[in-house]
Amino acid sequence: ARYPLQCLSDQMYWHLSVRWRGAGHILRELRGTEMHRFGKAAFAGVLGFWTCRWAARCDDHIADSSSRSTGFCHSLVVRLCDRVSPADSTENEIAAAVREEFGGVVVERLVRSALAALQVAESSASSCETVASYEALVRAVHDLDQTFVVLPAKVLQKTAMLVMTCRSVICTVFGWSLVCTDDLAAASVVLRERGITSLVDPAAGSGWHALLWSRVGLTVDARDAYEFPKRWVAVSRTPVQGSKLANDSSTGLFLSWPPHSPEDVGHQALEAFSGSVLVYIGESSLDSAYEASRFHAALSKEWEAIWHRDICHWPGFNDAMWIYSRRSQEGASNGV
Repeated sequence: ARYPLQCLSDQMYWHLSVRWRGAGHILRELRGTEMHRFGKAAFAGVLGFWTCRWAARCDDHIADSSSRSTGFCHSLVVRLCDRVSPADSTENEIAAAVREEFGGVVVERLVRSALAALQVAESSASSCETVASYEALVRAVHDLDQTFVVLPAKVLQKTAMLVMTCRSVICTVFGWSLVCTDDLAAASVVLRERGITSLVDPAAGSGWHALLWSRVGLTVDARDAYEFPKRWVAVSRTPVQGSKLANDSSTGLFLSWPPHSPEDVGHQALEAFSGSVLVYIGESSLDSAYEASRFHAALSKEWEAIWHRDICHWPGFNDAMWIYSRRSQEGASNGV
């Protein structure tokens, strides 16, 4: 497997035993009160969701391989049938089953939007149609994220598994973040003020983000060490290790969800990049699977955040968008 189980279990242990031990303390204080039963149910639901989040990481490479041979939309249909509907169900039957089981239209809208976006991805639709379908999906995810925390505990874990099923296929075809053209347009204003007219993306995946950047006027040198089942733009098969990323001051570095531990692509990219501007989409060191990693340590020591924007994210994740400027040598050495 690309990501060892031991690494996943270590990360999950951190979240369950450290991040939530404050909640455990609260539950002990509530023992014997009316709030105790409610607190236990909510706590179990949250822990169940984080279990789903980390389990989804084992599942990501499965989505990659199955999409190659069966098609993106069919791959998601098959996996949704495993969750909520008998085999060979139609897309409408799956959506109806989702609505019935989860008791609302928000989760159903997510499933319908995901299936529609994947259908467009398989077709010969124009980039405008594809982007419109993708951004409809992003809105559906946003609506679900807004209501996710108030779902009844009994359906929270099932919903989390359903969301992760959709996410694992969507991320393979599009990208790990749900950034939209409006987000990139806002970032491009700041980049141009800094003299940045192009970007290099060493972990471009399908090239979806490169396509979105081109729509706001920035060119992207898209690279990735792995082959993806979908290519939205030309992506060169170039590993980060041993590469040089950008030799001129008008090129910035773009990193969106660089692979998590044990891979160290994010830190390698920072070392290989000689420019002064970084665009990063992902979680902060407090939220992410990168706790105490060399990537976030280097960000803290050598780079300074000059711009931040909240973006839509999948429930259970907390990614956002930052623009960093490289600190001066003196500032970096002092850690300020």
